Amino acid sequence: MKTIGFFPAHPSQLWMMKALYDSSPRNVRIQWYIRDKDVTKDLIDSFGFQYTLVSKAKKGILGNALELISNIIKFMWLSKRDNIDLWFSKYGAVNISSWLLRIRNISFNDDDADVVPAIAYTSYPFANKVLCTTWTRMSQFESNAIFYNSFHELFYLHPKRFTKNLHQALISLQMRTLPPYIIIRLSSLEAHHDVNAKGISEALLKTIIHKIECKFQVFISSEKKLFPPFTKYQLKIAPSEIHNVLAHASACIGDSQTMIAEAAVLGVPALRISSFSKKIGYLEELERRGLCKSIHPNDYSSILIELDLLFASIKKGLQEPKNKLIDDTIDPVDFFWQEILKQ
Repeated sequence: MKTIGFFPAHPSQLWMMKALYDSSPRNVRIQWYIRDKDVTKDLIDSFGFQYTLVSKAKKGILGNALELISNIIKFMWLSKRDNIDLWFSKYGAVNISSWLLRIRNISFNDDDADVVPAIAYTSYPFANKVLCTTWTRMSQFESNAIFYNSFHELFYLHPKRFTKNLHQALISLQMRTLPPYIIIRLSSLEAHHDVNAKGISEALLKTIIHKIECKFQVFISSEKKLFPPFTKYQLKIAPSEIHNVLAHASACIGDSQTMIAEAAVLGVPALRISSFSKKIGYLEELERRGLCKSIHPNDYSSILIELDLLFASIKKGLQEPKNKLIDDTIDPVDFFWQEILKQ
């Protein structure tokens, strides 16, 4: 039996790997290792998986660098302790330690190498192969890349594996009926690649809420602490329920790349307000398909226009472009298992 180490360094990667775990072949044993970042620990606890906690995510370039160095040593020890045959992770410490021990390892990527250079340089040269979306720019690492025509969000939100549940959404939101609501997602912007990144400021948040709350109930899902007067809007649900609640939303507005993409593949109109606007390949593809929009946070007048256009797309609906997306792409779970198990 082959023992594979799964290490998600981010909550969205945990969702992705859970989809792989749920469909894993019988001759494979998966060992879980996690990095305590955002809701990752709470989420894996809710799944009931046994795991090894490797580290707590640090902040900033220096903090991430020190954590990376420490974790290289930890993963070398864990590889030997648990007799890992293959590692599957996007995290550089896993790929470097595997390379040093000559253990096969597979990385993956949907962020362009020029957008996340620290990940690219610490991970891709040390991986046996890097599985990438068709729209991902891999720069000088392209020779090590295997491209596939799908999105990371379709690992766990593909119609084969996800169906929205109104009853469960009502329970999560503690409501008897669902009013039309919009989710605002705020990122902490504390990752190493978020240096100098801009998202939704408090002043802009006030403007957005003022513009939408006359028509919609507002829920804020935030990685950072909310202060008055925003605390009354805080979305208080279990981390495992976020996608079901998102699927029932009228729209999603945020500076989080991941949740905007999740809304898009669910057919929920989405507006991304971020300095990463027009810079990330897979999100540009979702925008080209009419499933989301993006705008730079400094472009205040255009944000107001895009909010009005968002209301129009809510009325119109995105079922047709969502269905076309599913028809035009592959199920990434099947593809990844084929690549993981190749010798």
